Amino acid sequence: MKPEPAIKSKPFPWRCPRCLEKSVHLATIPYTAQGRGDGQLHVVEIPALRIPQCNKCGELVFTESVDEQIQEAMRARRMGSVPVK
Repeated sequence: MKPEPAIKSKPFPWRCPRCLEKSVHLATIPYTAQGRGDGQLHVVEIPALRIPQCNKCGELVFTESVDEQIQEAMRARRMGSVPVK
């Protein structure tokens, strides 16, 4: 298993792009990702996605690190090592 991707950026809290409050902190949440590949829709459940999230409005802030986690889960799903939803 790959080590967990680090979120490389300025320290938290960040300003939320939605509500503009300085309330974005790193959270670990369950997340369902969908993507198309090989002419079909792939769905994968990610039980513990580490993602910046606003504590005020709930906005999720997608970063390169978050994208890497989702892509890794999608690759694992396509390779058959993650159960189908």
